[in-house]
Amino acid sequence: FVFGIEALSPEDRAEAPLKLCRFFEKAGFLPTQLAVIKEEILEMLSPLAQGLGLKVRRVKRWKKLDKAKLSLFETFKQRGIGF
Repeated sequence: FVFGIEALSPEDRAEAPLKLCRFFEKAGFLPTQLAVIKEEILEMLSPLAQGLGLKVRRVKRWKKLDKAKLSLFETFKQRGIGF
């Protein structure tokens, strides 16, 4: 499932591991794996993931996120909500 999404500006990317730790702490939940699209993010998060015992993998697309997005838009469409 999609645990969370947060867009970071290029300037904030160095803070990604710390922000991710804060997110896990606030959620009270630690996933078993992380899926990232960009190689640089994989490299940035790998030490943190290894320290927490998480798998981190690179994917071409977030298929489940795409599916959730389509479902959400379909719900909006059925309720007459357009963008």
